[in-house]
Amino acid sequence: MLVDSSRLGHYLVRCRLLAARGRSWARKRKWLVLIRCLPLPSSLPPGGEPERQAALSRRSNPPGEEIMSTERPSIIAPICLVVGALLGLAGSFAPSASLRGLAWGVDGSALVVAAAVLAVHFVRQGSQLLAAGFLVFIAGEALVLSGAAMSLNASAPSFAAGVALWAAALLLISAPNVMPLPVRALGGLAALLFGATALQVFSGRSLTPLTEPLPFFAYPVFVLTLFGWAWWCRMTPRRLSSENAA
Repeated sequence: MLVDSSRLGHYLVRCRLLAARGRSWARKRKWLVLIRCLPLPSSLPPGGEPERQAALSRRSNPPGEEIMSTERPSIIAPICLVVGALLGLAGSFAPSASLRGLAWGVDGSALVVAAAVLAVHFVRQGSQLLAAGFLVFIAGEALVLSGAAMSLNASAPSFAAGVALWAAALLLISAPNVMPLPVRALGGLAALLFGATALQVFSGRSLTPLTEPLPFFAYPVFVLTLFGWAWWCRMTPRRLSSENAA
């Protein structure tokens, strides 16, 4: 049987073309498999999972929008705030200097611990203004605490310096839109009252921690502010979850 040489040549050329295409497709498929196996380049910052999650959170929120976390502060903070508020108010009505010094000493120590816990919490959350406010509050409370065991007249200079820092701290804490509005309003009012007290002492007027009307009538406003902070520490996740659901 004779085979046409032209058809045979044409057939061989087609076979070679098909074989060449097959090898080319195999090479392309090999490279595609390799490319799919390679990790995609990421623009996330180097570091562990917390840093990557923080970067993703920043991207998901438009600029200027406040990033809130559902993490609660430690239970130590609200407990110390309530203890400090109650003992501070009780010390103002103590019948003797020894009981007043004991109540104010424990009160000041509890408030320093609470402010330190909250400062660390807000540093972790990235709220620099609130963290700075609680750090200033620690400095003011330390000055007030230093005169807890002194007589009222002897403790007046350190008390005036302490309430001046209280006023600055309350303004820093009340300025951001984080605490509930009533708590921020109480903090701002307490800051004004304590600032007026400090200015009077610095200008030469003789005031003690129990002088009326100031600073005596500033204490109830301050105590309500502390209760508001403690309340905020425990209601944060519930409020945030309800906002997310809405």
